[in-house]
Amino acid sequence: GHFDIWRSVHSQIREHTFYSNTHKPYSRIDALYVSHNVLIHTVHAKIGSFMLSDHAPVNRKFVPALTLLKRFNNSVLWDMSFFDHIKDTIWFYSDINKGLVQSQNVLWDAFKGGAIISCTSNKKKQLSKRQDTLEDQLETAERAHTAAPQDGKLYIKLQQACSELQVFLDKNKEKVFFQSGDKAGALLAYSLWNQEAAFVIPGIKTKHGDLTRDPNKISAKLRNFYKGMYQSQRLSATEALATFLQMIPLPQSPQKTGPKLDTPL
Repeated sequence: GHFDIWRSVHSQIREHTFYSNTHKPYSRIDALYVSHNVLIHTVHAKIGSFMLSDHAPVNRKFVPALTLLKRFNNSVLWDMSFFDHIKDTIWFYSDINKGLVQSQNVLWDAFKGGAIISCTSNKKKQLSKRQDTLEDQLETAERAHTAAPQDGKLYIKLQQACSELQVFLDKNKEKVFFQSGDKAGALLAYSLWNQEAAFVIPGIKTKHGDLTRDPNKISAKLRNFYKGMYQSQRLSATEALATFLQMIPLPQSPQKTGPKLDTPL
């Protein structure tokens, strides 16, 4: 089964994903449905802003996978201020540390960790802070317009905040297009994923009556249930076992048939 990711995270609040310019109402007609495997790894879900159209996107934040490989951000090479800063820093760093280390590789790695990574990290923080500021301004304008959809001035402020954020994202977003791929492998993986998702148990009630979607708790609950169902009810005491056997009427052979049973076949 699939679940509405935003409603699963926010079960008590109300937000909107659609605004009609004709009738001026807000509604929530858009939803992002995910599988159970995606749901249990979701940390937060949020409805975005009406920036590109009258439909707002639904965003989710999940637990990211650990990445051990660090790559250099090539986009900063187009920034002339970064280029000039690194060029000046290389000569300054080389003059200070000249003769202190024998390996030039150690000197270069230390320079990357101290200057390049520091500069790129600072630039990334500035861009992220600017984007957060524009998103907060847009969210404030949306809330004000939601409270009074008929106010034309609030609508103009909303469009201005939306335009500023759109210009910022268009200037800084890196666009990557995938023109080819493993079509056959993708189709096979999609078929196997659908087959696996058809047998997934999305949730189960605990003995306290609470609904849980944790796979570990679901597996433990099912294991204990079937273990108790198929486990034999063994009698622990020897006397109880003897009493049980005495109550069973076992057939006995007549005494005259005893010698015949001992004869060879």
